[in-house]
Amino acid sequence: MLEVKTHYSRPEKEHYLHPYQEYFPSNAQYFKNEKTDFQLATGFSIRKCVYLRERLKYIIMKKIQLVVFILLASLSMNAQELKTNDVPKSFTDGLLKAYPTATNINWDKRGMDYKVKFDVGRNQHEIWFNKDSKMVKIEKSITRSEIPSNLMEIINRDYPNYRIDSVESVEKDGDVTFVVELEKSWNESLRITFNTNGQILRALRD
Repeated sequence: MLEVKTHYSRPEKEHYLHPYQEYFPSNAQYFKNEKTDFQLATGFSIRKCVYLRERLKYIIMKKIQLVVFILLASLSMNAQELKTNDVPKSFTDGLLKAYPTATNINWDKRGMDYKVKFDVGRNQHEIWFNKDSKMVKIEKSITRSEIPSNLMEIINRDYPNYRIDSVESVEKDGDVTFVVELEKSWNESLRITFNTNGQILRALRD
């Protein structure tokens, strides 16, 4: 006598939750049916399927972080630290002429360009020179009192609940911008780049 087996599936309920769903709320769509295609193909339990998926995501993120680290390391290796005697005299003379009180001077060479870090008082500076000893970019930290008055008015008006943590002025290709770090709390801060007219060019939330 021929025996006929019938497969019964659980009818979907409007608010049905799989028992494991309360432990993995971010994977709600994963449990629309009792068994996923992957589970049916492998015979793994739902808990095992979720573990494998999360483990795979973790491995991928680690791989991405490793690639980023290698790229940053290769870029830093391209920067060659120099002693002052190894820097062309036109560069060192030009620096001391513009900043006679510079201290803690450190030179790097990147390709054909030179970069120097130094302090003037408590303010840190970074300057990029091209191969013709011309200054092509100048970054320097400035004090609160050195912030242009129109910029201070905008900051006080638009960000009353933030305090100024640091300010940098950046001069490149004849244009000057100001990078302002604003803090509201230990885990909430803003990094805003203004032009001299107070227009926001870039804003990042940390």
